[in-house]
Amino acid sequence: MSGRLTAMPRYVRPPTAQAREREDALDALLSTLGRAIVRQLAVAGPQTTGELMHVLGDVAPMTLRARMRSLESAHLITGDMAPESRNGRRVKYDVDLEAVRRVIADLDLYLTGQPLL
Repeated sequence: MSGRLTAMPRYVRPPTAQAREREDALDALLSTLGRAIVRQLAVAGPQTTGELMHVLGDVAPMTLRARMRSLESAHLITGDMAPESRNGRRVKYDVDLEAVRRVIADLDLYLTGQPLL
């Protein structure tokens, strides 16, 4: 090492709405809880929030619901009924594996300095 400090690249939010949506999907999936939810749904199939909470263990209900909302808004998981018609009903969630694969491909492009397709 030359002893010279170099600045880390400055983070800049993506300029387009589409790019921001893709980044939001990455953020949702890359959290520890997001990965655990997606993996559980991929392995076990559709489950309710209560079933996920039972399997995932020590997670606060509001934290789980918030992460599931972010995964759902990123189209990585889907509920078996529209959000506006749920009103206390038990909703089964499932993972969209194709959407997850697209997010993983985006991560690969990002980490290798390539433009998102």
